[in-house]
Amino acid sequence: MKQRLLGAAKAVLRDKGYAAFRVADVCDVAKVSKGALLHHFPTKDELIIGLVNDMYADKETETEIAATESESLTDLLDKLFQESMAFFFSETFAVSLNLTVGVAREPGLRETIFTIIGKFRRNKEAVWVKRLAAAGIPKKKAADAIYIANTTIRGLAVRGVWDENRKQMDEIQAKCKSMILLSLTGS
Repeated sequence: MKQRLLGAAKAVLRDKGYAAFRVADVCDVAKVSKGALLHHFPTKDELIIGLVNDMYADKETETEIAATESESLTDLLDKLFQESMAFFFSETFAVSLNLTVGVAREPGLRETIFTIIGKFRRNKEAVWVKRLAAAGIPKKKAADAIYIANTTIRGLAVRGVWDENRKQMDEIQAKCKSMILLSLTGS
């Protein structure tokens, strides 16, 4: 029942956004009574926090892209960009973005959402720092490279909301990878 409610909440947020998010709509989509929803999530905020926790728990359990000892730095960067694209162009990120904008006037809820998302992203980035460090890249350079890659892909994902020029996005992504490779290797 709880998963059905969370799935319905995600669908309502995806389709209507936080500004139009109503518990009654979640009940309709989940085909449950308001009492059933309130049994699991006594407040709208608890439902939202439950949803964010659930979305990021799912992302946390996704299989990491396997690393091999013979991987080149180029291959590692390709995988970093693939993982970044998979996240920032996902429904989870779109719903999260809508939430973070929508709860701007609710600092407690916003802070809780930021904490959940931040923990998830920091954990992912720490894994990538270790992977790049294992390939001989100093940790500071690795962290900077990951920050640049994720910032670029996140920017492209947000821009993609109104501009779906896929060719330009691919070109920007390729240029960013090349610049990162150059900064890591000096060649």
